[in-house]
Amino acid sequence: MDASDMADASKFVFADSAKDASHTWGEGSTILFDGLLNDATIATLTFRKSCELCEGLRYYHGPSKKDCVFTYAVFRDQIDDCYDFVDDLPADLKEELKDVGYENKVAINGWSRDMSYVILSQLRAEDRNRETLEPVMPCLKLFIQGLHQLPERFIIMADLFRAEMGVRTNWDRKVQPGRVVNFFTPLSFSLDAASIKNFFAHEGTRTFTKITNGIGYNISALSAYKNEKEVLCEGICSVEVVHAVKYDNSHPMVQSGQVKTGLHYIEGKQIQGIEMAAYKYPGYETGQGWTAKDFLQATATTE
Repeated sequence: MDASDMADASKFVFADSAKDASHTWGEGSTILFDGLLNDATIATLTFRKSCELCEGLRYYHGPSKKDCVFTYAVFRDQIDDCYDFVDDLPADLKEELKDVGYENKVAINGWSRDMSYVILSQLRAEDRNRETLEPVMPCLKLFIQGLHQLPERFIIMADLFRAEMGVRTNWDRKVQPGRVVNFFTPLSFSLDAASIKNFFAHEGTRTFTKITNGIGYNISALSAYKNEKEVLCEGICSVEVVHAVKYDNSHPMVQSGQVKTGLHYIEGKQIQGIEMAAYKYPGYETGQGWTAKDFLQATATTE
């Protein structure tokens, strides 16, 4: 992390609500996730009660591309569906997940629906602070706890794909081969590039990301949408850029009509993470990718 990156991160400190919270998309500090699971000031509630606390929060709903306001009465049926989903899990999966808390399993299923948009909108808000994040923290805590309780087989190493509208405001400076880009919210990826086409517009400013040998939690078994093959990366994730392309009007592929302007493509390798140190990811014995030592040395810093 260079001096300018440190300056960006220093503006985004959760512990000090008086600080200027302005930031660039995808950047921030690790403080939000430090001690999240052990923070006694964050209430441990049911998923339903956690959702009730979000009443009135504004959020951006990705699939509909609309700004919305969370209303529990509108979400009630969806929340009921989360509980029904967990209650109806196959017997063998229930047995395998017996050590994962019931409400935690419900929260993971809820994340795969629309609650993720509610939570992420608060985490990504430019003016976020302790007060604005307080309503979503119990739900986020349940979700993160659930991920960390999952059996080892749910932690995978694979090529991961993500598509989203928008682009980092510091793309030209930051997204270059050899540089490191940091993500400070839990991120959803897919194991299948083709499965995200319904979330990805063919025009406008947009970003497509591929992480080679990315590490995350495969939540397909607890997702409401198994066909999405969803994998969650930790709340703090660093990726070294291997290849980056900006398809603007000067790019030959745009000029030839093969690609519409606005597409930004990042390909990189995951180099840092936290919280999964207790696990040995598939393939660690062969020395491919990270080693167990790498996990144990990984910290919640971005330097």
